[in-house]
Amino acid sequence: MKVEAIPILADAMKEYYDNYELERLCSRFDVEIDYEEMYPDHLKLARKLIDEIEDARHRRLLEDLLPELLKRCLERISNTTWENNVYHEHMLPQLRVLQILIGHR
Repeated sequence: MKVEAIPILADAMKEYYDNYELERLCSRFDVEIDYEEMYPDHLKLARKLIDEIEDARHRRLLEDLLPELLKRCLERISNTTWENNVYHEHMLPQLRVLQILIGHR
């Protein structure tokens, strides 16, 4: 998988999951989260998930996570004013590319 996917995944997790929700999701798949001070290190988690995608836990987490990120992005686009949803509109095609990369690896 391309290294460009790492910051996209990290940004999406940070934007669309709160810290506790992300912790619960990772614990469901027995994936440890590193912390930067008291907050999850999203970049390190994204790097781990993508670099070690052959690990069944990481693959299952990604397979569960990516459709939910896409769903949440679409919800934000439809529920915010056009002035506020530029970020989400730019994130949408990137999340679709991530899904393709994960599915075709």
